Amino acid sequence: MIQPLDAETARIFENALRQVSVKDLGPVTAERELADLGLDSVSVAELVIVLEDSFNLSLEPADVEKLKTFGDLAELIRAKQ
Repeated sequence: MIQPLDAETARIFENALRQVSVKDLGPVTAERELADLGLDSVSVAELVIVLEDSFNLSLEPADVEKLKTFGDLAELIRAKQ
């Protein structure tokens, strides 16, 4: 079962998405699929950099590309903290 995103994590994800995409990608929920965003590999790499800075940790773009949902991404970040 996917855990809901806490408000702070959702805010950070939404801010990160605004930094890497010119289009409005809408709200972030734990169930929302990353593939629905339509980000190319460069945008994913930029997203990883922004998230690394925001959470003060190191993520591998290849690990992020394997994830399906924002809930999965939150779990990866929790594991790295």
